[in-house]
Amino acid sequence: MPGREAPVPVTGQWSSDPLDALLRPPIDETEEEKQHRLSQEDEARRVSQAIDDTLKQERLQRKKAKVVRLLLLGQSESGKSTTLRQFKRIYTPSAFREERILWRSVIQLNLVRSIRIILDAIQDVRRHELQPQSDDEFDDEYPNQRVCLPPHLESICMQLLPLRHVESLLIAKLVPPNEDEATHLGIHDGSHSPRHHEIFVRPGASWKGAIRRNGRPSSLGTAGQETQDQSQVVIHECRRDMMALWHDRTVKEILKKRKIRLEESPGFYLNDLERVTSPHYLPSDDDVLKARLKTVGVSEYKFQMEAGTEQGTDWRIIDVGGSRSQRRK
Repeated sequence: MPGREAPVPVTGQWSSDPLDALLRPPIDETEEEKQHRLSQEDEARRVSQAIDDTLKQERLQRKKAKVVRLLLLGQSESGKSTTLRQFKRIYTPSAFREERILWRSVIQLNLVRSIRIILDAIQDVRRHELQPQSDDEFDDEYPNQRVCLPPHLESICMQLLPLRHVESLLIAKLVPPNEDEATHLGIHDGSHSPRHHEIFVRPGASWKGAIRRNGRPSSLGTAGQETQDQSQVVIHECRRDMMALWHDRTVKEILKKRKIRLEESPGFYLNDLERVTSPHYLPSDDDVLKARLKTVGVSEYKFQMEAGTEQGTDWRIIDVGGSRSQRRK
């Protein structure tokens, strides 16, 4: 049986740890060398303690980190998407500002849709004038509400025909490729309610990604100057005719008699035509909150709080868009 290793002598004592011989200061150590050695040992202890403190802090942060999950439910047109946008505006302002330019196409579509509703109402009046009164179903729907169209409205309506092409361009921009289900317009049943002129998109970032691919809007930058797209160019060129149409007394009378209240509808911008139709229009926070984009399906939004008492907390909001029948699927 091999014998035990001889203990290593240490000043004033014996040690069986061979590392002591390596760590033990030399016998002929001078005072200057001793001070240098002690200084290095203090620095090593400081670095080691700093590493330990960092690891401890990271462990505590992982324990404190929490993910808040929220399920967003509500009836169709109950304002779920608007609530989500308001939430992001308050608690993730930086991300919200970066996305404002992406909402320009949605606002453009809302504006064109409002003009289209007015044009369709005028078209019904024109059809009523051309048909014999006894054969026109219009009399049954709007009794004693005959309106005579002045000649200048015909010219305005003709000048606004390019907006129908703009509407097609905007729908193509908003809908991602191969997303056929989302391209359907509401079925037109003769009513001029705004809901019959909507497109449906899936919630989440898919439509925003489609805009980035198709429109490629430039970064906000400090001046807030974006490259104007084709739709904005046409809208800007039609701005005077849109203003004339919206402020026309005959149009007001037609809308009133048909109980078409565009002012009470989401996505209403006709009172801001001068600003919204400007060549380098940048949506404001309020513009984004007012924008109307109907969503179908389920999507999860992930973001980290930038403000408030929950700053730094990760949030997951599940948006269930669409009707009640769609939520059962």
